[in-house]
Amino acid sequence: MIEFQHVSKAYSHDIYALRDVSFSIGDGELVFLAGPSGAGKSTVLKMIAGLEKPSSGMVLMNGQSISKLKSSSLPYLRRKLGLILQGQGLLLDRSVLANVMLPMIVVGESMTDAETRAYAALERLNIQDKADASPLSLSGGEQQRVAIARAIVNRPQIILADEPTAYLDRENAVIVINALKAFQRSGVTCIISSHDEQFLEQANRVIYLSKGEVTDSWTSALIPAVSAAITNATSLTSTAPA
Repeated sequence: MIEFQHVSKAYSHDIYALRDVSFSIGDGELVFLAGPSGAGKSTVLKMIAGLEKPSSGMVLMNGQSISKLKSSSLPYLRRKLGLILQGQGLLLDRSVLANVMLPMIVVGESMTDAETRAYAALERLNIQDKADASPLSLSGGEQQRVAIARAIVNRPQIILADEPTAYLDRENAVIVINALKAFQRSGVTCIISSHDEQFLEQANRVIYLSKGEVTDSWTSALIPAVSAAITNATSLTSTAPA
């Protein structure tokens, strides 16, 4: 679904956000972009969303170069995406429900449909009781869940989450990660940048960046362990006496 082909992003002749980055992400994967602050994780997400363009190389989605899309085509690309960026960007002059409804209103959905789907998104994140509240009255973890509800209300094909657990306590961080995993299990591709190594084992795959370069990539240890367990169970079944 998503492919980076020798992508570099330079802000000057000697300052690179990304340098010769290549990888691909399949449909329905849960992928963590790991690495220290300043490694280039946010730049990767912004390029997928068409918010940044590569200085060289290509970023492809379903075989189409994102950087070559006309400005008029970018809104259609972004309708496929659920963006959870650092700093939730909630509008403080309206309720939680109105914030989550906003993406639906922008694309022309009726107020009735927008309200129904926004409430369902809040319910999925177990924060429906805050629908009429002001964002200012919410904790950091609650605000993050509202931001996720807003990102998924349009039923995106891809969720891009930039450090979604930053500044959250452990309990709220677990709630947020579990919510993203639930969307991935329903078929949504989830790409999450994080420096929190405690969550990395929950990904299908980890792509590790350092100083703008991919320095490592691995599959979660859980996946081969599950595969081995299935193989072992099958073997035991096939050899069991009738």
